[in-house]
Amino acid sequence: MLEIVDEISEGRPWVVAVAPTEEESARLGSEHGVPSVLLAHALDPNERPHVTEKEGALLVVLRAPRRMPAGADVPWSSSPVSLVLGPRAVVTIARDTSGAEVIERARRSDDLIPCAPHRIVIAHVRATADAFLDAIAEIEKTIDAAEVRLAHALGNREVLELVRLMKSLVQFSSALRSLDHVVDRLTKFGGLEVPDEDRCALEDARIELRQALETCDLERETLGATMDAFASVISNNLNDVMKLLASVTVVLTPPIAVAGYWGMNVPVPWAREPWAFLALIALSLVLSFLCALELRRRRWL
Repeated sequence: MLEIVDEISEGRPWVVAVAPTEEESARLGSEHGVPSVLLAHALDPNERPHVTEKEGALLVVLRAPRRMPAGADVPWSSSPVSLVLGPRAVVTIARDTSGAEVIERARRSDDLIPCAPHRIVIAHVRATADAFLDAIAEIEKTIDAAEVRLAHALGNREVLELVRLMKSLVQFSSALRSLDHVVDRLTKFGGLEVPDEDRCALEDARIELRQALETCDLERETLGATMDAFASVISNNLNDVMKLLASVTVVLTPPIAVAGYWGMNVPVPWAREPWAFLALIALSLVLSFLCALELRRRRWL
């Protein structure tokens, strides 16, 4: 999908391309002057955040959080969102719908008033940081729900769920650190002309990125501590179950022993007495009660 969003300085359009087809990619090159090598970088799903310049156009690659489909190895990942600042147009390219959400956030940003190439970059950086913060908040809710189930869990399913969330946070942390380096390069080593009156907005966007990174790292540390704690909880839960089963076995041993001795096909005491059956049952119950009482005294039951 190609869409001309706005007109910026010197009559250049701002063009948005979401999951462009081969025909639309060709139009980006022929009509808007996007070099094919930069377009290939922008559509690469594994492209890391960076800044590069080719054929008079500046490529700024960001990454946005992406919710993965059910059954994927990780619930959250990230996908590239790229900006090409060329002499004929400024083009924002998203490889999938997760990038489209970031673009929509950027389009609603006050940083685009008035619209200019550096303002478009600032708006996307801020939108990316906000998207990561929202995704981390959703991960935190998932962790809270998993913790409730873990309190009574005996298996590994809940712990494995936390491991998958940990992998997502690791990917978020890597993407956010790379984004911070991108903004650092844009501000310190040139490539993007930012007037003095807009440097404060760029710094604010960078602060939001670092806030997202700090939140992600804090959530990772908390999740790691939670996984360690609940590994012990699961072990204790299993020990409690085994203790209960062992206690039940001990309590049931006297009736089984009495039944085994007096059930043998040999002469036994009181075999012909009419009260023997009830007496043996009473003896079994008394012995079981004494065993249960002793286990209770030792706090094993």
